[in-house]
Amino acid sequence: MDSATRVDVNDTAHLTLETGFVSRIDSDPGTTVTITGGTLGQLGEVLSSVVRGYFEMSGGLVRGPGLHVSGEMIMSGGSIETPFTGDSTSSILMTGGSFQNSGSTVFNGSLDIFGGFFGSSSRQLTVGATGTVEVFGSLFTLDGIPITPGMVTALSGVLAGVYESGSAFSWRFTRNPTGTLSLIPEPGTAWLLGAGLAGLALRRRSLR
Repeated sequence: MDSATRVDVNDTAHLTLETGFVSRIDSDPGTTVTITGGTLGQLGEVLSSVVRGYFEMSGGLVRGPGLHVSGEMIMSGGSIETPFTGDSTSSILMTGGSFQNSGSTVFNGSLDIFGGFFGSSSRQLTVGATGTVEVFGSLFTLDGIPITPGMVTALSGVLAGVYESGSAFSWRFTRNPTGTLSLIPEPGTAWLLGAGLAGLALRRRSLR
């Protein structure tokens, strides 16, 4: 798509942004928005972009006053440099790309993180009141102290570790008391844990 001031995506339409820029997108449920390049949003825009359907981002840049997502989203690349909100109906899979903005990045729906980067803001990732965030990896630490996989009870801190993809990460989070943040061990670790527990059970049974 070439440059445009605003695009309304209706019914079952499919919008692909590869080059140029679009100042704002407003998409309906059942539609598809794909960003592989170019720029969505501009600094002079007043209203946030709203994506209610399927949203896939593998490149490009999102900026402007904000981005609101209420459907399914897959992010493997690109950079979101504007305040972001995933509402309670959103389902987001993140394997790459970055959120880098000076405002809030709030997840009120589900977010599965296998890779990617959250920028230098003091509020890099916020788990909202209805949010469910799961981080897949290993060697997790919280504020520099090793932490075992499972549910994180802290309401804020710096989470670090190694993603399942093998890349290291470190970012700050805040969590609403009713939101959940969980650390999920990579499959190899989970298998070893399961095998270890099974072996322990067999050993106890043989000692009886």
